[in-house]
Amino acid sequence: MAHVGSSTVALVAHQNNIPVVFFCETYKFCDKSPTDSFYLNVFHSKTGEESQVLDYFNPVIEYDVTPADLVTSVITDIDILPSTIVPVVLRVQENRLR
Repeated sequence: MAHVGSSTVALVAHQNNIPVVFFCETYKFCDKSPTDSFYLNVFHSKTGEESQVLDYFNPVIEYDVTPADLVTSVITDIDILPSTIVPVVLRVQENRLR
């Protein structure tokens, strides 16, 4: 997950063989698996004079999902890591908390 537009930039960079590097502290790693770009985005219900019966939702897109295969590496507080290593870091952090 990153701010909106990150996925598009990563896709274009990947297609042009340009490395994509993300910066993220390991405490922000998350084991939740977003399934689409609407995960964690905000939805506002709008009602107006023109439509008192119908409520429609207007998404405010703040985040999008960048597939791990488009990310070359992630620079963290630990080291420069490949994007595929995130589950391992989460497992190690979980074991430290026990």
